[in-house]
Amino acid sequence: MVGEMAIVLGRILTILPLLAMVTLFMGKRPVAEMPVFDFLIIITLASVTGADIADPNVSNTLTAFAILMIGLLQKTATILMLKYPAFRRKLSLPPTPVIEYGKLLPENMKKIKYSIDDVTELLREQGYFQPSDIRLALIEGSGKLSIYPFDEKRPLTAEDMGQLPQHTLLTFPVYKDGQFVQETLDSFQLTEQDITEQLEGNFQTTIAQAFYVWMDEQKNLYVSEKGRLPELPTPK
Repeated sequence: MVGEMAIVLGRILTILPLLAMVTLFMGKRPVAEMPVFDFLIIITLASVTGADIADPNVSNTLTAFAILMIGLLQKTATILMLKYPAFRRKLSLPPTPVIEYGKLLPENMKKIKYSIDDVTELLREQGYFQPSDIRLALIEGSGKLSIYPFDEKRPLTAEDMGQLPQHTLLTFPVYKDGQFVQETLDSFQLTEQDITEQLEGNFQTTIAQAFYVWMDEQKNLYVSEKGRLPELPTPK
């Protein structure tokens, strides 16, 4: 018994540091957002590690190899998802509207298996107690609720005190991941050429230099260009 306990202790001291290094190698994404693919990766890592620690008959070397391969798989998949939007859509869940203009959307809730209680609980966590306060609410791919309340229901801000213009607008992606968002263009009855001309005329930039382009409800265009920001001191 003492010998087996020593083996388990030795595995804890070897496997957990290795698991920590692999997790750091994978980056913040699996820890912070937990989309579907990363959730499966974390569950698999936990199962492999737990089996190794609990059962002395499991090969410690094979467990270490499995952890390294799982971490490499996740890193490769993340790179592919960043490079190829179509691949990312296959391994992630898109945001789903569950409230629009104060009304719950039963069909959308049914698709993602969310009940009225689930949605209202998520609302209460953000300080809202009825759907009629919400202009738009989305269930993100990570399962979190993002809300956009009606202006009269949102918290008091500097805009409300007259320090800034009092108006809030919804925004929509126009260009991201190297591709135009056709759904947005169709909604605003715009073409790719319209956006390109606005970028060149208003921002003196080209679509090739744009990293992310978005538009508000009044068709005001905004752009975030490619390139690194000036390096800032690392927070301590």
